[in-house]
Amino acid sequence: MRSSVRHSLAALILGALTVGAVGCSSSSDGGNGDGDDRGTGLEKALAAVPDSAADESILYVDVSAVRDLVAKDEKQFKNLRSLGIPEAGYATVPLKEWGFDEKDVETSIAVGNGGSTRMTGQFDTATLTKALEQKGYGASDIDGGTLLKKPGSDSTFQVSSSVRVAILDTDATGLGLDEPERSLVGDPAYAAVTDCLGDVYYASFYGKVERKGIALLAIGARLGADGTSTETICTVNASEKAAQGTATKLRGKTKAGEPYAGSKVTIGGGKTPIVSMTWKNSSQPRLRPGDNDKTLDLPGLLLLGQR
Repeated sequence: MRSSVRHSLAALILGALTVGAVGCSSSSDGGNGDGDDRGTGLEKALAAVPDSAADESILYVDVSAVRDLVAKDEKQFKNLRSLGIPEAGYATVPLKEWGFDEKDVETSIAVGNGGSTRMTGQFDTATLTKALEQKGYGASDIDGGTLLKKPGSDSTFQVSSSVRVAILDTDATGLGLDEPERSLVGDPAYAAVTDCLGDVYYASFYGKVERKGIALLAIGARLGADGTSTETICTVNASEKAAQGTATKLRGKTKAGEPYAGSKVTIGGGKTPIVSMTWKNSSQPRLRPGDNDKTLDLPGLLLLGQR
């Protein structure tokens, strides 16, 4: 894995504040901004990430849904305030400095330590291009949009009317305006965890590298029909024995007096079983959406052997 599991989401999206099983998210389409129905917003976002990024950390945010949640209850959803938009941490007015407003963004997916970010929505390409040209970037045409590069800089941008890609490091995963031929949607572990998480408004993947018998771990949050937010941790385990060990560790966190008291731990079937646990979010510490990405409470327990 190119970076350790301790890269919390704060590092993942370069200083932008981090974000957080029933129901669905509230965005219009949650995916590529084209209204297609190829699955959940998370599935559409992962379809844009090449399978070569399987071992990296990944953060998905349904910006449309999160925007509403923060407006309604900032205390509970305080971790989501930057909406998964890295530029929100560097600009008071992104429209002026970067050529887009946060309301233009529908979804965001970041790979690795924030080196690559792909946002979907409705963008004014002329405004995006002008803002970057004012920063010294030169524009050239590419299939489906515009490429912007700056002499002496490792950063490049690709923009179209529905997608904006920022690649801040030459070694970063190469996201693009179009989907790659082979994406994480076709990776069995990612497919299993995505199915386990469901239609989430936020999801954090900790990279596909076996640790403590776990091949892949992710945490995601979704909304119930009544608007209640729950979070689910899903793990792909290397064997039935490893799955039993994962379940035992999680059940230790569900006892009376523990933050996740009363939560149910389930074990799936097959040679590489899925183990999952769902809990209700609240404004209490450790139970806010995205808190695990700051504390590593459950990921640290399962992947690092912490207590």
